[in-house]
Amino acid sequence: MNNLLDSDIFSLTLALGTYLAVLALYKKTKILLLNPLLVSIFAIITLLK
Repeated sequence: MNNLLDSDIFSLTLALGTYLAVLALYKKTKILLLNPLLVSIFAIITLLK
């Protein structure tokens, strides 16, 4: 499991996937609090802790 978390490809996939998912949600709802960059950063920090 630690090897997976240290992988550059995993980190890139996680960041890009999270950003795209939140971007789609933002476009669908138009809620300002769902800023894709901020929510992605928060989600990635939460997942990696």
